[in-house]
Amino acid sequence: MVVHKIGNLGPSGLAGSIPAVGVQKLYINPSIYSLMINLETKGFEILSPNTKNEFQKLWEEYSKKIERKLKNVESLRIHLKEYSPGGKTKFSIHVLVNYAGKSLEADAFDWDLKRVFHKVFNKIEQEVEHKFHVSDQHKRMA
Repeated sequence: MVVHKIGNLGPSGLAGSIPAVGVQKLYINPSIYSLMINLETKGFEILSPNTKNEFQKLWEEYSKKIERKLKNVESLRIHLKEYSPGGKTKFSIHVLVNYAGKSLEADAFDWDLKRVFHKVFNKIEQEVEHKFHVSDQHKRMA
C-alpha cells in the first residue's frame, strides 16, 4: 500500500494521509468541527501530489456537508479509474457511503478530474436530499 502524507491543512486542523489503496481515518480538530469518517480509496496511486492536495481540499469541504446532512456516516469508499480511449485521459469515480447500516451510491465520469470529484460529491448530496428532504426539515412555519 502506498501512503501519501498530508500535513496540517489550514485552520481545520486536518491531518492524515491518503493511501493509494486502503483505509484512512480523517481526524479534524474537535473544537472546530467534530468529524471522523473512514475513507477508503482505491486507484489514487495515479494522482500527482498536486492533484492529491486538490482532492484533500475538496474532501474537506464535501465531507463536512455530507456529515452535516447524514448524521452517522460510518465509511465512505471512493474508487477512481482512469481510461485512455484514443489518447485522451478520462476519469471515472464511484462513491459508496455507508451510514447506519444503509448505503448510498453515486458515480460520475469526465475528462477533467476536478470536475468528476465535484460531480460525484454533488450527486451524493442530491441523493441525501432526495432520500431525507434535509432542506425541508429546517424551514420555519409562519
